[in-house]
Amino acid sequence: NYLPQLMAGFIFDDSTYTEDKGLTIKGDVMFMGDIEEESENFSNLKLVYKINRKIVAEQDIAKDAFKSAVDTVKVGATFSDVKTGDTFTLYVEGVDKYGFIHRSAAKKIDYVKEGTTETVTAIEDNETILDKDGNILYGEK
Repeated sequence: NYLPQLMAGFIFDDSTYTEDKGLTIKGDVMFMGDIEEESENFSNLKLVYKINRKIVAEQDIAKDAFKSAVDTVKVGATFSDVKTGDTFTLYVEGVDKYGFIHRSAAKKIDYVKEGTTETVTAIEDNETILDKDGNILYGEK
């Protein structure tokens, strides 16, 4: 027996900035892991969007993952309303067959405005594994 893995990344496509919407970024989340069949390893696969550590949206991606015949799955993702000084995180989350929650950050952005120029700094994270109560068993906070 082993713990299944879940890994994610983000492929940037386009970004725009407006005063009312802030930063909007479009791209694809690529994720892979032990996701051949839902009953085998993972259930409840979803994309989770957070701004400043608060969940602002979730997107069910189980159908995309489990119908795929390949190891790597691609799902379109668009996020907006990221304002100056915000930290935005996009991650893939799933519950494994043992009840552990796996989170793999696809993208983390610290958004800073310098004068009239917007600076986007991307920070890649690793997989985090939590118990059913949200206690971190493996990985970083």
